[in-house]
Amino acid sequence: MGDEILMEVRNISKKFKKKTIFEGINIRIKRGEIIGIIGASGAGKSVLIKTLNGFYKPSLGEVNIKSIQDMPIGTSTQHNSLYRNLTAGQNLDYFAKISGIKKKERKKIIDNLFKKMGIAQYEKILVKKLSGGTKKRVDISCAILKNPDILILDEPFLGLDPPLVKSLSKFIREYALQGKTVIISSHRTEELSLLCSRMLAMVNKNMYTINKNQIPQVYLIKNG
Repeated sequence: MGDEILMEVRNISKKFKKKTIFEGINIRIKRGEIIGIIGASGAGKSVLIKTLNGFYKPSLGEVNIKSIQDMPIGTSTQHNSLYRNLTAGQNLDYFAKISGIKKKERKKIIDNLFKKMGIAQYEKILVKKLSGGTKKRVDISCAILKNPDILILDEPFLGLDPPLVKSLSKFIREYALQGKTVIISSHRTEELSLLCSRMLAMVNKNMYTINKNQIPQVYLIKNG
């Protein structure tokens, strides 16, 4: 399991009209890895995330996923995809339904996720009445309804206090131990450095492997 390549990114570039967001990115990600992606504001992290999960098509290159799952990627974006006038439970039930999960299985899966994420008490509360941190945990729960091989999280610690960051970090570690891969983009570099097995930085439209001592330097470099 530890040597199996689950995602292979081959020389991808992304452009919008004449503006190049990133170019020539190559990544090989193993099953069970937790990958952290950092970079200065405007470095292209969110666009990269949306290219990895298939929302954007690369301008050049390709992203190959080696999974037998019909929906191998689950994503929680920085701005959640929840329906604010539905309850937390109704949101999970809706996304489970459109993901093809049978009705008799949905309640068991949803109850288990609410318990794991520590949000069971919010099941019948409208999303618009939830705190930002609780919305984030509901959104992540929606992303893992089908137990995807690859979980991509954009700013998952946003709005979470230290105990909730610790709880979510524990959940991510446990998810990876099941043979899943987790890719996290975040400005919370301290949490990432403790959590991730590998750190990648987007600098000057490309990506580099870094160590903990290099993290402050990434934010001092002006991106071209």
